[in-house]
Amino acid sequence: MRCLLIGAGLVISLGAHGPWLGAQSPVSVGVGAGVVMPVGALRHDVNPGLRALAMLDLGVPEMPFGLRVDAAYDRLGFQSTPVGSAGRETGARTVASASVNLTVVSTDWERVVSPYAIGGVGFSRIACAGRSDCGVSTQMGWNAGVGMRLGLLALRGFAEARLHCVPKSEAEDCYIPVVVGLRF
Repeated sequence: MRCLLIGAGLVISLGAHGPWLGAQSPVSVGVGAGVVMPVGALRHDVNPGLRALAMLDLGVPEMPFGLRVDAAYDRLGFQSTPVGSAGRETGARTVASASVNLTVVSTDWERVVSPYAIGGVGFSRIACAGRSDCGVSTQMGWNAGVGMRLGLLALRGFAEARLHCVPKSEAEDCYIPVVVGLRF
């Protein structure tokens, strides 16, 4: 019971001073989750899926830009059985990626809401899960999008949508993850 009271007091204390704490540190880590919508030719092969995201955000004090490193895992279910798969289960396409991104944050907005633009490059490991066997490849890709940082009391969140594209020999695999999460 004492631990709960101390924890509650700490949360209330941080809530009262939350925006200033975020302003002092240009480094934050975060986690997020969301949905992935395939676009272009990819939408004919896979259904919408899920995304998990971890990030390290490195801001430049008193400047509107920063650097962000992301690690993400996407899973999109196949619409039909891919060539070479066994059985009736269709499986899923998985994409594990790591990217380095430049962020530009609006400095004209209130601290509670700060829109930002983000874009960068990275590597994606594309594979299949379940009974599907489509081979594994690692390829370089790019991403660009917009988001919003949210700060209320001790919570610092974000919401964003980005276009991710991984060029292949015949076409690009493109999808749009829409993610919400928390920054610490």
